[in-house]
Amino acid sequence: MELLKDCQEIYDFLIEYQERTLPFLERVRFNLHLLMCGNCAAYLKAYSRSGEIFRAALRDDPPPPELMELTLNFLRTHSRS
Repeated sequence: MELLKDCQEIYDFLIEYQERTLPFLERVRFNLHLLMCGNCAAYLKAYSRSGEIFRAALRDDPPPPELMELTLNFLRTHSRS
């Protein structure tokens, strides 16, 4: 099994990792990279925390489902640029 070539691949797969849609071997490669790269591990932690803060802010006044879907589609499309 080949490890991730560089940190850019972490960014490319970040949304799929968070949504748990990465194939098993890609998830293993992702996790191995996180164990070896403190910068990516810190980035993932900050990324996850920002999502928690965002969800907490929206808890009382959630956006329309259409906006959520548009936002997720945008992030999926632009995360592999």
